Amino acid sequence: MMPKTWEFGTLKRPVLLKEQGKYILSWIEKKEIPAKALLFGGFSKEATAYGPPPSPTLLLNTSFFDSENLLLLAEAEKNRLEENVFKSYFQDTREKPVAVISKRPQVLKHFLDVYGGLFQAKPFCLTKDPAFPVIEELAITLKNGKYCLSYLLWSPLQEEKCSLCGLCGRLCPQEAILAGPVIDLRRCDFCRKCEKECPEKALDLSRYEKIAEEFHFLLFLEEIPPEIPQKRGRLYGPEELEEFFSRLGNFEITETLRFREDICQFISRFGFGCRLCFENCPQKALEIEEGLVIDQFLCEDCGLCVGLCPTGALDYTPFEERSFVSYLNKLPLEGRTVVVGREEELWQFFWNRLFPEKGNFFFLTHEAPDALGLAQLFSFLAKGVTKVILLSTQNYNLKAACEIASHLFKREPFKAVSLEKLGQELYSHEDPFFCLPELPSYQGRRLYLKTLLYKIWEKFGKPHFDLAREDFGWVELDIKKCTLCLACLNECRQNALSADAENFALIFEPALCVACGVCEKICPEKALRLRKGLFLREDFFKKLVLAQDEPVLCRRCGKVFGTKKSQERVRQSLFSLGRFTEILSLLDYCEDCRVKEIFEKAE
Repeated sequence: MMPKTWEFGTLKRPVLLKEQGKYILSWIEKKEIPAKALLFGGFSKEATAYGPPPSPTLLLNTSFFDSENLLLLAEAEKNRLEENVFKSYFQDTREKPVAVISKRPQVLKHFLDVYGGLFQAKPFCLTKDPAFPVIEELAITLKNGKYCLSYLLWSPLQEEKCSLCGLCGRLCPQEAILAGPVIDLRRCDFCRKCEKECPEKALDLSRYEKIAEEFHFLLFLEEIPPEIPQKRGRLYGPEELEEFFSRLGNFEITETLRFREDICQFISRFGFGCRLCFENCPQKALEIEEGLVIDQFLCEDCGLCVGLCPTGALDYTPFEERSFVSYLNKLPLEGRTVVVGREEELWQFFWNRLFPEKGNFFFLTHEAPDALGLAQLFSFLAKGVTKVILLSTQNYNLKAACEIASHLFKREPFKAVSLEKLGQELYSHEDPFFCLPELPSYQGRRLYLKTLLYKIWEKFGKPHFDLAREDFGWVELDIKKCTLCLACLNECRQNALSADAENFALIFEPALCVACGVCEKICPEKALRLRKGLFLREDFFKKLVLAQDEPVLCRRCGKVFGTKKSQERVRQSLFSLGRFTEILSLLDYCEDCRVKEIFEKAE
């Protein structure tokens, strides 16, 4: 049990234990924490190899919760650690292949003499020189975040046949064959005397090998040609040697991004769709090739792409959104000011004189505050939080969250501040907006946001307003053009567009639309138009009928096999060609009965 008056700064730490099937919270001096403990209040700097894991959030909030609620926080922290698993490993880039390219042999030689021992360098000399292999038709492409070099390697000597007799060198009239043997193309006139006289037939001056290799880095010792595909952090020129060498070493890689292609609205086979994450990654760690490719080496775990992703295809593995919602559901947060920041920053503030000794606060360690989306920000408010402060300067959703809150509550409860200004924002107090008994069940990012936002919007009078946003949209339909072919449904992975099979209707659910524009582009009749933006009104949360038609029944078996509009469009297309008029009557039959009709008429 926590002492009735816990002294701020005491040596004793809150420790979560399990005894007789129940969780209990004990107060133990740090040096006496037992190995069987499930976790203890402390920073990562205090972790030991065989001891329980530390919880910075538990320690930071020790003086803000009573014993009962602090136990709830400890259990929530335990679940957070257990539920969110991610991969971490070391990568030594000094062992990765590096293509070093130059037009000047002497410059290339000098560079390799000075730096060649520091990393796995493979030289490519674009000028023929006996010191380097002869290459032709060099092509450089980018694939899966790596550079692929394909080229023809001149390989006149078949080493397995050569007996090293030296005859070719002695016979060469141009003295172009050096010891090795190595052919100096600067002297060789391709008289082929060596080739003809070789007793082992080991020489063939027309012999090339086709080579394709992948490289971790590409380094040009002269200006980078403009046709080379750009890849930040992988491609370097002569002015960027210092940055290149800073990338060499043994680095810890933490894979904090989880990607699900099945719900991503960039459709790789078409090459278009949502590109918000790719276009806004500050480190250029995301590439679009056959699909989204994450360069884990370049990724700096800022979480910005996760906050940008409207579908949940990208999630932050150390604290996934589903786990985040479950976590908040367990905590009593009504009337509190929440501060979300990286552990290092909150650790520094913990030592600051402005860190509160008591009050209605909740300090949450999160290593990527920019990963928080609209759903997570409004989840705080739904739990009764009065203000949310992010130690961040580039959260994509903060402005929209403030605009929505301003329309709903007439004030803005979200702030982004630097660590230096945190103390100024911390002590202004506001009353809570409201508090839901429980957050909605999590069934995906946009569906959860829709459910949560409707509860809030309904409670505060259902105001109508519009916001400029790239991740919301409203699809409009030209009913005269639509044939209800339903091609638009094929790639709508959020089910913003769906079919009502019983009523032969095309349904649109605006709250689920992420404005990817795929439906608009693939509609064969050009009947759809997308308007980007968040248009909050009653219809935003409803399922709207965009188009509806009567079914077509097979004249023979009575089966439904289409709609009248689609049948009529096919009939008109065939008739306009002036051909196939003799088979137009077959359009009244389903695909099975159509075959039967053809055979019966043939007989």
